[in-house]
Amino acid sequence: MSANAKRIGYIGLGAMGGAMARNLLKADFPVHVFDADVNRIESVRQLGAIGETSPAQVAAHSDIVFSSLPGSNEVIDVYLGERGVIEGARAGLIAVDMSTVPPTVALQIAESLEGIDVGFLDAPVARTREAAIAGTLAIMVGGPESVFSEACPILNIMGSTIVHVGENGAGQVAKLLNNAILMSNIVTACEALLVGARAGVDVTKLVEVLSEGSADSFALRNHVARSILPREFAENRFPLDYALKDFEYFFDLCRDTGAVCMQMSAARELFHAAKNQGHSKEYFPIVAEIVELLGGGRIS
Repeated sequence: MSANAKRIGYIGLGAMGGAMARNLLKADFPVHVFDADVNRIESVRQLGAIGETSPAQVAAHSDIVFSSLPGSNEVIDVYLGERGVIEGARAGLIAVDMSTVPPTVALQIAESLEGIDVGFLDAPVARTREAAIAGTLAIMVGGPESVFSEACPILNIMGSTIVHVGENGAGQVAKLLNNAILMSNIVTACEALLVGARAGVDVTKLVEVLSEGSADSFALRNHVARSILPREFAENRFPLDYALKDFEYFFDLCRDTGAVCMQMSAARELFHAAKNQGHSKEYFPIVAEIVELLGGGRIS
């Protein structure tokens, strides 16, 4: 079956999943969708998607099912729960979870689906919501090479960087490292810029020149420049609670592997402090306000 002839399913139509489903529709694929929020289903149904009443129904009408969900509980329920993917799946189906969950959850799903001859990939994404809209996400994939090869043409519609990291679970390992580094970088950049501000240097100029030097980072160019400097922490973006969830998944992985990460542990404490200050629903770079509180000054 050619890639263009495949029937696609998408489960989870939030900020990231909804954008990816729309890109699949733009590529002229038949897309069967489900979300717990019927309004999200309706918004993509108006663009040509076919709304379904459960993950099982999506699986029953699809050749490849994708999902983008908040966390472990939702992923396990969507795949293995009542009216889940496993109930509607048939032999030969491919399932691709693009959520961020612990590697152990990816392995649990993979093993359960393998028993009914369904291929599974864990394929979490990185970059911004704008990248999801543009189809330029970075996608890190764990799973069998043969399944990856079959799903890759579809993944290329949603991302511009697709890397097969290894077997099932490896994609989630890569994603948890990615997010832990990102969140720690945000804290480090904020601390340094607070020093610069206290020294009387224009912080906007500092971000400009640091972004062109060896201190450059995705965190500096995106989260500092586009959120922290203009003080934009709206609640309709990736919230602090989600960032903390990913941080905790990372530290579960540290525990499981016997690793000790001292700098990241310190960064995690600042994110918890931001939660305790009532910032759970705000865009996660709001952690900058805790850095400022502890540092006795303002970055911008």
